[in-house]
Amino acid sequence: MRMVEGKGAVLRKGVRWIVLLAALIGAAIYLNSALFSAWVAGGPPNPIPRAWAHRAFSHACTAGGLVLLGVAGFRWLGNVRRMSPLTIALGVGAITLFVIPQIREFLLIDACLDSGGRWAEREFQCHR
Repeated sequence: MRMVEGKGAVLRKGVRWIVLLAALIGAAIYLNSALFSAWVAGGPPNPIPRAWAHRAFSHACTAGGLVLLGVAGFRWLGNVRRMSPLTIALGVGAITLFVIPQIREFLLIDACLDSGGRWAEREFQCHR
């Protein structure tokens, strides 16, 4: 005997896959940008290699965060009534990856200013 699923269950399955695929596509775009930025930071001569390196780091973290967020959303939409500890850990990991670049930038700027230097935003470098 075949079980017939309701429209809500079918819709939820579709949304699960859309959320996962959207997150993976976004992660692929950010990973591509991270790889390009890393290449520019260490490849051809340019006046702001540290800014490109920070951009590469930031976009790599964003790509990782999107993967974790997509998997967490996929798992959560599979069972909305009960969120497993793994799903919560994936969500917390995603949020952590999203904020690490901002925290790193804040700490670098703070250390520069505390040592009496002047922070050059464009160059992502401290001038002392």
